[in-house]
Amino acid sequence: ITDPSVSEPEAGSAVTLTFAEAARAAAPLRAAAEACGARIEVLPGGSIVATITRAGLATDLAARAARCALELRAFAPDSLMAIATGRAELAGRLPVGEVIDRAVRMIYARRAHSTSREPTHPSRSLATSPAPVARTTAAAPELAASGAAIALDDVTAGLLGARFDVGGDDSGLELRGEREILDVPRTVLGRTVSCVGRDREIALLDDLYVECVEEELARAVIMSGPPGIGKSRVRQELLDRIARRGGAAVWAGRGDAMAAGSAFSVLGQALRSACGIQGAEPLPARQRKLRARVARHVAAADVQRVTEFLGEVAGVPFPDDDSVQLRAARRDAMLLGDQIRRAWLELLDAECAAQPVVLVLEDMQWGDLPSVRLVEAALARGDGRPLLVIALGRPEMHKQFPELWSTTALHQMSFGPLTRRASERLVREVLGDDASDKVVADLVLRAGGNPLYIE
Repeated sequence: ITDPSVSEPEAGSAVTLTFAEAARAAAPLRAAAEACGARIEVLPGGSIVATITRAGLATDLAARAARCALELRAFAPDSLMAIATGRAELAGRLPVGEVIDRAVRMIYARRAHSTSREPTHPSRSLATSPAPVARTTAAAPELAASGAAIALDDVTAGLLGARFDVGGDDSGLELRGEREILDVPRTVLGRTVSCVGRDREIALLDDLYVECVEEELARAVIMSGPPGIGKSRVRQELLDRIARRGGAAVWAGRGDAMAAGSAFSVLGQALRSACGIQGAEPLPARQRKLRARVARHVAAADVQRVTEFLGEVAGVPFPDDDSVQLRAARRDAMLLGDQIRRAWLELLDAECAAQPVVLVLEDMQWGDLPSVRLVEAALARGDGRPLLVIALGRPEMHKQFPELWSTTALHQMSFGPLTRRASERLVREVLGDDASDKVVADLVLRAGGNPLYIE
């Protein structure tokens, strides 16, 4: 963290904070960064670098770095931050290399830009960056009415995709936040693109949904394929069709690499989504929203009990001072599990009696067994309930859950590469008819039929 009054350092300039002062300032950030899998280092001069370096897909590392930067912003809301992705080397314990230099340049560019806007209060600067042999990442915000934004380099912005809200202006790109699961419009270079090459999959899903509604059936679909292959886009096309028909409730949860396996991490998010609960809301507000959602269709006599036990799933705990059932269940894991299962099934039965329910579970390779079992219990209830469960994940999802809902009416969809013609259509839709055949062919060849790589 540098002195806000100091401009970009010149060669031979003195440090602006003592190392001890900077280390003390970084202390609140260290635990948050470590929870995201990042390592905090204080550089000479007081700047802070958080490095994320591990084997894996570049898209996963970029997403982890983005979430880390958003977490750190809560501790340093007015600091300038930048995320850069690339390769770096480790010299002793400190990361060095071009990627760190790029993050620093973005920070000073943001500082100059915010100064030209005459901000109403000074800023500090914070850099979050990556590191060695694996790909790396670094972070930075500009001052805005809602707080400091987080500057992005082009590489990171491209890797983040539609899951994160990325904007910018003449000073560069910035990370504004993480979108809700279902609020992910698909754009490339600022324009909306068609979903190409997946007509058969969309038609099959649409027919299955219509069957669930008309015949009052409970069905599950597992969509598997590598990252960027188009699973979420097909899901969105289906949900758009469902929305145009109207009359269905759509709940959505997502697995998270940083919470993989944590009990009810996926289904808890789906419940919060159904209730409109935001993560930063105070507990009383979350409790009221959950109770109001349960009361919409559950019998009045059961609302309090169902709400309290679903609160254990949704991460919205209720006091047990006046609830003998809740207090007893919290002392007995088996009893708690039974009560949670009962409350979940009662809620779902009441919801399905009122309208069809579509439960979307994204990134199930990072899902959790308690969520899987509750969904299985709902599917096993049999027909008479219009329920469609859509689980999306990478192929390793099947290793994580080898018997995933195998005893229910299950449909499996495996996503392969786009055909050459579909790939060409996507390229030309973005670049226009002026793109040469050579450029189109080269992009199609290198992307290997993966829509994300094409984009």
